[in-house]
Amino acid sequence: MAINFTYPPKPIPVGGDRLLIIDVEDIENPLSTKEINIQNIVDLSPQGTVTSVGISTIPAFSVTGSPVTESGVIAIGVQNGSEGQFLDSTGNWSTPIIPDEFNLIVTDGSTTESHINTIRVAGGVVTGNGAGLATITIQAGSSVTVAPNTGLAIDGSDVMSTIYNTAIGDAVESVAVGGADPTPASEWKTKTIVQALDTILFPTILASISTPKAISLSVSGGGGIVEVGTTVARTLTATFNDGQIENGDGTTGPDLVGAATQYTFTGTGISSTPQVGNTLAISNTVVSGSNNWAVSVDHDAGTGAYYDNKGVAGTNLYEFRVAGSITASSPTITGRYKQFYGVTDTTPTTSTEVRAFSSNFTNTNTFVTPTFSDIKFVIAIPATRNLVSVITSNNENITANFVLNTFNVNDADGTPVSYKVYTFTSVTPLNVTATVTLSGS
Repeated sequence: MAINFTYPPKPIPVGGDRLLIIDVEDIENPLSTKEINIQNIVDLSPQGTVTSVGISTIPAFSVTGSPVTESGVIAIGVQNGSEGQFLDSTGNWSTPIIPDEFNLIVTDGSTTESHINTIRVAGGVVTGNGAGLATITIQAGSSVTVAPNTGLAIDGSDVMSTIYNTAIGDAVESVAVGGADPTPASEWKTKTIVQALDTILFPTILASISTPKAISLSVSGGGGIVEVGTTVARTLTATFNDGQIENGDGTTGPDLVGAATQYTFTGTGISSTPQVGNTLAISNTVVSGSNNWAVSVDHDAGTGAYYDNKGVAGTNLYEFRVAGSITASSPTITGRYKQFYGVTDTTPTTSTEVRAFSSNFTNTNTFVTPTFSDIKFVIAIPATRNLVSVITSNNENITANFVLNTFNVNDADGTPVSYKVYTFTSVTPLNVTATVTLSGS
């Protein structure tokens, strides 16, 4: 078998070199032979826009930064070679006489088969045990554009993203939809498509106060109307609620505020009384008008994290969780003087005689008397009140027939109070009832 040797070695082909091509289907035709150059072949290669650059990997090389789809750098590292070795056809280091080659492949991103171009770089001998390094820098193109109102945008770095770039005027306001409040279009245009949908479908729900902090003060025996001068023994009980937070997803969060640290009681018959406990026993004399008590509770700040419906710790309730105090009042005991009325056969002149009659309180302006079953009927009222009329059940006005006397009548604890004592006298019992009307306070 003949062996062809070429000396000196052939130079590397260039674009202007001429080639002869024979049409094998028309080989008998003298015109089937054509002459072209290498550049003609390059010009016939498929062309397109480069969308990514990658490097095929072989065992002798390490590749980082591949593929590149925008601006970037691909680094090729030579490794594992020893001095004097070459790359073989499998990409491993060996010692053939002629080095093989490896490929840098530029693709259009459609399939791995449609290569726009193939760059062949000859493998070389390793001149030392260190790794050689080569880099390829890829620049992003600027040929891609997007039309307005398409939902796409390109920023200054040629990065494409989705955006709600609607053509609606900036001042046009949307309607409330899903979780989105009415908002001008100018604000929607700052959102990506995902952000816009998230706003509508998954609004952020902040934690809220499900139970506010509260304090109540009760009085044993309750409130009501009691005669002035009555001694009452009561227990004041303060009930403090530190409140509750509800997370945005509906689960129970921490307490709103911290625990109570001090209770301070004030009110009728007692001085300011600070203490740790929440109850206070009192015994005092009822005075005219309102008798009530109050308690002020000092508490610590709330602790513990609370979250919105997306699991993000919140800060929206900070102002409600600080240390502070809260105050409550008790039911009111109203102190009133009594007014007395009843039948007798003698005109009363002492407090004891007056207090022996039936009674009601001074807030009673109209009442019906018992039957006038004796020759005298007495109506005794505090001096601050006035007798307006006395009309019998026979519709007789007998007001002018009452005679007024003024003297002191004791209240419940024996304190004398000025009273007006009216006495009606008849020869025989009238045996009727009467409606009494009073005024004043």
